[in-house]
Amino acid sequence: MNKAQKMSDQNRPYLAAGFMLTAAFMIVLQNTFAKLMGEAGLNPIEMAFYRNAGGLILIALLITCIKKKAYFKTERPLAQLNRAVIGNICLSLIFWANTLLPLATVTAILLSAPIIATALSPLFLKERISWVRWGCITLGFLGAIIITNPESGTLDWRYAVAITASFASALTLITLRQLGKTENALTTNFYFFGLGSLITAPIFLFVSSGFSQVPLLVIAIIIAGVLNQTLKTKAFRHGDVSFLSPLNYLNIVWATVLGWAIWDKIPDIHVYIGCGVIIISNVLITLREHQLKKRKNAAD
Repeated sequence: MNKAQKMSDQNRPYLAAGFMLTAAFMIVLQNTFAKLMGEAGLNPIEMAFYRNAGGLILIALLITCIKKKAYFKTERPLAQLNRAVIGNICLSLIFWANTLLPLATVTAILLSAPIIATALSPLFLKERISWVRWGCITLGFLGAIIITNPESGTLDWRYAVAITASFASALTLITLRQLGKTENALTTNFYFFGLGSLITAPIFLFVSSGFSQVPLLVIAIIIAGVLNQTLKTKAFRHGDVSFLSPLNYLNIVWATVLGWAIWDKIPDIHVYIGCGVIIISNVLITLREHQLKKRKNAAD
């Protein structure tokens, strides 16, 4: 192993943080472009198809350029199909939610996805959850309820779309965790974009409003999506999950700034209160997992 390879394998927190912060900004940019495309008349499935088709081309070119043809093969085709179906449902719901609600509101609700994933882990990953983590999960759900403004008396269906997107995002996190044990990230991205293109293509053929309407936005959403996936992968290569995950909370800052700059909209105070509760819940879960990991390592 040469010196460069050794450096790439070391824990480099500042480099990892840079990758993660840029990836977080890319995901907010992607959702911003989706909101603008929705205003131009495109529907969420159409947006998802463009992102998948463009992402497939870029990922295929990348794998070809680095001469890693083995990445085109998967040992778990059914798991890749499952991830592609769930992931594209999630992607379409997120795009739809962003066309219905302010950017920062959707971003705040999506922060609850890791909490939901933790709650679902006993069912899908056979993991045990202590009463402490259940308390943190309950706190996170309370934050999501606060964001939906229960004082109104009824649940606005637009918030229901965003909450469903968060649940789908949680399922996506679980499938990625399962695939990450055996599959390379580029392989998973290739099959996500490829199968996603096939899944969304039939609907796209009937609902397409035309690439020529917003060509720059289509190109922008493809680039932002691929950069997010690539930079996030690089971030986790150089840094620990417990260190990098909290950096996603800055998404609410990017979303607030872009929402104000483009649409002159600032979310109501209940959105920020609920977001704060969700962040506290996520931090407590992360600290608890870090504590358990240290105890396990000490015991070994």
